[in-house]
Amino acid sequence: MISALFFKSVWFSETHVYFQISDDRIFGIPMSWMTEFQQATNVDKQNWKLFANGTAIHWTDLDIDISVESLFYPTPLIHKTTVVL
Repeated sequence: MISALFFKSVWFSETHVYFQISDDRIFGIPMSWMTEFQQATNVDKQNWKLFANGTAIHWTDLDIDISVESLFYPTPLIHKTTVVL
């Protein structure tokens, strides 16, 4: 059951961000899917915190949240835009 799973670790390669969850599965997501990670410094990438009992991760400096559930049911990231009328 997905709701019982939580994050164990997070790490980055040159091209991917990897997540290990509590059942020891590892998910790799291309950073090209998340431009915030592509442009981030290593310090920014390492500045993350778990929340929601370990079922979600928040990168404060990058304003990114990823949940365990989103690894199983990915949706495109919606980027913030400014509309000028």
